[in-house]
Amino acid sequence: MIETLTTAISGHGPMVKMVWILLAVVILDIASRLLIRKMAALTQKSKTAWDDALIESIGAPVHWLIWVVGLTVALGVSGILPEDIAGMLHVARILIVIALFSWFLFRLIESFGNNLVGTTTLSGGTIDRSLVDIASKLIKLIVVVLAVLISMQTLGFSLTGLLAFGGIGGLAKVFAAK
Repeated sequence: MIETLTTAISGHGPMVKMVWILLAVVILDIASRLLIRKMAALTQKSKTAWDDALIESIGAPVHWLIWVVGLTVALGVSGILPEDIAGMLHVARILIVIALFSWFLFRLIESFGNNLVGTTTLSGGTIDRSLVDIASKLIKLIVVVLAVLISMQTLGFSLTGLLAFGGIGGLAKVFAAK
């Protein structure tokens, strides 16, 4: 069946390929929504809240990922874009995927923080909400820094000098502290 579909797609022009890709994106989006909804129903039956947090966090970024990748691939195979713009489209796709993954991690960190406070309170323990907020903000800052560094590397900036400078700066602070 896949061979028949591949033959049908390759035998036509780029606009037909684009329509097939967009149709696949719509089907994949519907399937992912149904799958996430089914997984959410299953995880609500479990005793832990951590799996619920994961499913809640992944929903919207996955839908955006499907559409962004699908649309950029469809534009790439359509042949309507000049070669240099198609190359920039590829870089833009990578940057958007980095941003979407960071968004997923932000949502996951927030859900885990809320679940940590909620489960501790339900079990009769106490936890300082401000400590959880500080920890989640620190982890989010690490996610942002890593996303910026990965994005800079994707855009062609050499991070070797930047990381070496940070290492030398850290070494200078250590010597200054003594």
